[in-house]
Amino acid sequence: VEAAQGRIPAFIDTGLNLAHVEDVAQGHLLAMEKGVTGERYILGGQDVTLAEMLAEIARLVGRRPPTVRLPRTPIYPAPAISDLEKHACRSGGSVGAVKAAGCSRTKNRRA
Repeated sequence: VEAAQGRIPAFIDTGLNLAHVEDVAQGHLLAMEKGVTGERYILGGQDVTLAEMLAEIARLVGRRPPTVRLPRTPIYPAPAISDLEKHACRSGGSVGAVKAAGCSRTKNRRA
């Protein structure tokens, strides 16, 4: 929806896998019918870049796609920082010298 409304000014240079909801539902049904307990199954569709997906959405709604491509490297620490903040919130708001300013925002989220 954000992309269709033109509210994504920039994007991260990454890829993703797109699968139609009916194909995923069919995959779940097949796994239920024919799958083996304890096994795991990967459901996937078409591999695309985020740039390709945003360009197609823009084309479909008659907008220009975002052109500012952000590198992935600066976001690599994000999961570690997020995990540290969750841990800090659970332990009273700080871990060592790190204080978690977003604890009140994360209280109602699942860990």
